[in-house]
Amino acid sequence: MRFLLIISMFISISALQSQNHFSGNLITNDTHFGKIGNSTENCLNPQLRLEIKKKIDKNRQKLIQEGILNPKYSPKAILLDFPIKAKDGFDDPGFYTVSSYTDHDTLYPNELKDYNCGELTYDTGDGYNHEGTDFLLWPFPWYKMDNDEVEVVAAAPGIILYKQDGNFDRNCDGEDQPWNAVFIQHSNGYVTWYGHLKSGSLTEKFVGEEVETGEYLGVVGSSGISFWPHLHFEVHDENDNIVDPYLGSCNPTIDESLWLDQKPYLDAGINKITTNSTLAVTPDCPQQEILNESSTFSGNDTIFLLIYFRNLSNGDNVNITITRPDNSIHSQWVWENNHPFYIASWNYWFLILKDEQDGLWKFEASYNNEVYSHEFQYTNAAFIKENEIQNLSLYPNPVSDKTWISIPVPLSGNYQFQINNITGQKINLIPELNKNGKSLFLNCGNLANGVYIISIEDRGRNYRGRFIKR
Repeated sequence: MRFLLIISMFISISALQSQNHFSGNLITNDTHFGKIGNSTENCLNPQLRLEIKKKIDKNRQKLIQEGILNPKYSPKAILLDFPIKAKDGFDDPGFYTVSSYTDHDTLYPNELKDYNCGELTYDTGDGYNHEGTDFLLWPFPWYKMDNDEVEVVAAAPGIILYKQDGNFDRNCDGEDQPWNAVFIQHSNGYVTWYGHLKSGSLTEKFVGEEVETGEYLGVVGSSGISFWPHLHFEVHDENDNIVDPYLGSCNPTIDESLWLDQKPYLDAGINKITTNSTLAVTPDCPQQEILNESSTFSGNDTIFLLIYFRNLSNGDNVNITITRPDNSIHSQWVWENNHPFYIASWNYWFLILKDEQDGLWKFEASYNNEVYSHEFQYTNAAFIKENEIQNLSLYPNPVSDKTWISIPVPLSGNYQFQINNITGQKINLIPELNKNGKSLFLNCGNLANGVYIISIEDRGRNYRGRFIKR
């Protein structure tokens, strides 16, 4: 017996808005479609930028006087390695997406031209044209930042010219604040900037000390004028002109790519494929996300199948296969994206494996000529014992307004429902039973913030659940 529900959710980097939509295969359902706000402000205000340049110049002269820096630059061009890396032990297939390239159109506002003649960049009404590349952490940027999962590393060997640390790093509303950053001088006179770093994470090396390619500089954060944890990577030549390291027909600053290995303009792929006990929770910025991931299921548990994409385009196809422990195919289908291009998006389905094989199952997705897979353990439970306590699944959880409670077996008309706060006080709140009897709608808008326990008894069966009201 099998049950498969297709649901999708997308996130793009643009103005905040939301709407309802549905898509489906065997069964359809409504979900929500949202967009994350992108930066519409200068990542560093002009005064702070000017102060940084003055400090860089002052430190450069001092290091030259001390014989640490050579006043004559090498004519040999530098080549850049990638400026971020996943920490050791991180095993997801991806961890970032490019949210903005350098803007080569000097007009403003909304006059955009990146190195590839596209519009994956931004400018502002006060005349700022984006001067670097933004590498946005994806998915779960705050979780990644809090767990130091993505490190900033030197793109080329050089000497630390300046660094600043200790500034607030959970900025997500574009407030005008100083950032944490490292600035490195290279042998040909170029200087690379690494901005928005996590407070307290910067290298212990001092100004004037050497760094090698790939050497740790800090952790990706959200300091400065920032909306989400990301690295702003900027390159200046020996005359302090902005250099865009990407070779493209609309980039007048270079004749050859400065990257050792220039990645595709739209590097489409899957950053994460996983299974969940319920959907991930994304609280208001800048609170850390709650992943709710699980790779162990039993009986008629609901298994959420999630894929987190980067640069998913309209018309892209994803081939999905669910494979049993004996390598036979349980489910197989092709999902076609009928939404516009998004730099960051996610899609989910859910699956119930009642009366299926015990063992290690495989959830596999083929996209953009790459195959991604995730394994999960399933143990069959043929029936529900009388008086056995079963866990309830609630979504969303934590909850701000309303939540839905899923019950494994349809409830009778005589079920008993009780909700208590964490101190044991009974709360007078009555849910609405869905027509199919397998879900309850609970309006929590008037509840005080805190932790609540739900108990349901029906025909000798007992169910328990917990949720957080924020």
